[in-house]
Amino acid sequence: MLPLFKFKIEGNSMIPTFNPGDVILVNRLSYLLSKPKIGDIVVLKRGRYIIKRIAKIKKKKLFVAGDNKRESTDSRSFDWADKKELVGKVMLKI
Repeated sequence: MLPLFKFKIEGNSMIPTFNPGDVILVNRLSYLLSKPKIGDIVVLKRGRYIIKRIAKIKKKKLFVAGDNKRESTDSRSFDWADKKELVGKVMLKI
């Protein structure tokens, strides 16, 4: 498994930060030596890959939200995400 991978944005949940069709670079190793922080943009695996921003942290749980609140399915609808679902941290848009 490579530490970095490309991820293509498909939905509207992260507008204006990312738009559909944008490609981002995700670091799978980001959280091996550091902890997730509020404000980090992350990719999670919840049956499918999703991209969200960490809004709150509680022990082993993350409350994640899209930047476009009107069009985001996030922790407001599916509850807190488990830290085990973290795939990696978004590093940059390419």
